[in-house]
Amino acid sequence: MNRDLLWPVVVMASTVAITAVVVADLGPPLAPIVALWFVFVCPGLPYVRLLGLKEPLNEMLLAVALSLSIHAVVSLLLQRAAVWTSTRMLAVMVVITLLGVLLDGGRSLWRWRPST
Repeated sequence: MNRDLLWPVVVMASTVAITAVVVADLGPPLAPIVALWFVFVCPGLPYVRLLGLKEPLNEMLLAVALSLSIHAVVSLLLQRAAVWTSTRMLAVMVVITLLGVLLDGGRSLWRWRPST
């Protein structure tokens, strides 16, 4: 698999996993692990990858910072609108994450050329 397509696939799989965990109402030990991975990494990683950074560590640190920032802003907006629920919060975060995956995956596919 192309290395540029690896992270969009991982983030997409993580998004499906957190949705399945919530819908199936799974508890420990699986739910906290999947939830922490999703909250800390998935919403921000596709957008950070669009920056084209060369250092993976910097990419991951920025992904964590951006993911937590996105969560904070979305939570605040939903709360201020008096429509905050955990299900609605998850739905908004899934949409934001999938939009980032589409942008990142599209960029990766655009740059990818099969070897001849």
